[in-house]
Amino acid sequence: MDLDLCAAGTALLSFAAGFAVVVLPRSHASAEGERKGDAEALDREIEARVAERTEEMRAMYEAQTKFLADISHALQTPMAILRGNVEILERCAPARARGVTRIIAATLNSMARLVASILESARWQFAQDKLCMADIAVEALLQEVYDDCSVLAENKGIRLVSSCGAGMTIVGDKEKLKEVLFNLISNALKHTDPGGTVALTGREDDGVAEIAVTDTGCGIPEDRLQDIFERFYRIDGAGVVGTGIGLHICRQIVEAHGGNIAAESEVGKGSRFAVRIPRKSLV
Repeated sequence: MDLDLCAAGTALLSFAAGFAVVVLPRSHASAEGERKGDAEALDREIEARVAERTEEMRAMYEAQTKFLADISHALQTPMAILRGNVEILERCAPARARGVTRIIAATLNSMARLVASILESARWQFAQDKLCMADIAVEALLQEVYDDCSVLAENKGIRLVSSCGAGMTIVGDKEKLKEVLFNLISNALKHTDPGGTVALTGREDDGVAEIAVTDTGCGIPEDRLQDIFERFYRIDGAGVVGTGIGLHICRQIVEAHGGNIAAESEVGKGSRFAVRIPRKSLV
């Protein structure tokens, strides 16, 4: 009898152990499934929140840009009226007061340039999807820019030279790219003394068209190079009137073409701004 009970007990324990072996894996798999489901739900929730926040930030940025455009446009008329009245005052005011009116006029001109730059930047934000893309022969593009800018260099006593490899074609908005090069050359002329040189060059580099503007001007401190493309950034003590918006717009235009713009410089020796745009054709 004791042997039978012992055998029965052993059989029961074996049955229970076997049951446990069978049940436990199922319970573990179920827990793993629940955890995986929770993780996937959390991922979906995070993605939804990120998308929602991104949309909010985009809407806020567009609202800010529109506000800048609206306020800049609204300021143009009263500023034009003020400038007109100051010009009348300059003609009619006694000699001792003309110094004051000249200061007012210079300040208004500076404000007008700033307002115009803000308006241009805001307009560009809304026009990025309206580029007139076409095949552009880089050599012809550089020749047009050279012809337009040569008189500016001549008036400042600066030598403007141009060279470009033949056969390079890119796809882009010709007028917008000319605007970029005009801005770079204008900056180079501003920071180069009479007798200096500004070079406009084009070359192919590993499937990319590189257009560079190099000058023998005053140069830019190395610690400032990373900031010069930021909106409204100006180098203190540069001694050149500007709004700090031009290079920012240049970067926006170049990036809208799938390219990039970078600067190299050495104080006292000059600067080099390079625009790199992938070579391709619509044909």
